[in-house]
Amino acid sequence: MFNLLVSGMAMLLAAFISLMGMFYLGEAFTDTRDKQVYAQSINSAQQIEAALKMYQADNGYYPSGTSEQILAELVKDSYLSFVPAGEWVVGKGMLIRALEGPDMCAGVNRVAGYDVTLVPDRTGCPVCTDNDFKQWPACKNL
Repeated sequence: MFNLLVSGMAMLLAAFISLMGMFYLGEAFTDTRDKQVYAQSINSAQQIEAALKMYQADNGYYPSGTSEQILAELVKDSYLSFVPAGEWVVGKGMLIRALEGPDMCAGVNRVAGYDVTLVPDRTGCPVCTDNDFKQWPACKNL
C-alpha cells in the first residue's frame, strides 16, 4: 500500500513540474516550430539564390519557365542536389516560399525580431504590398 501511495505522489509531482515548465517556459516550447520554419526557409532561399547566380554565371542568363521548371532545371544541371521543401515561387527578382497560414507568418516575423503588434490588423502578418513592411520576411497577398 505504501508503494502505491509513493508512486501516486511521484506521478502527481511529475505532472505538476511538467505543468509549471509549460507555464513558465511556454515560449521556449511554442517558438520551436516557428524558429525551424524560419531557419529552413532562409537556408533554402540562400541555396536557391546561389544556384541561380551560378547558373547565370555559367550560361549568361537565368533559367526560364515556371517555378517548378526552373527548380527542376537547377537540380538536373547539378546546381541544387534536390528541390528544397515547401512551395517555392521563383521569378524575376523574387523568391517566395508559401507559409501555412497567418499564425506561421506572424511566428516567422516574431522569430526574425519584428514587433508583430505593429501590423495594422493585429495578425502579425502584414500585406506584402505595404511599403512599411517591405523588410519583413513573411507577408500575405490579398
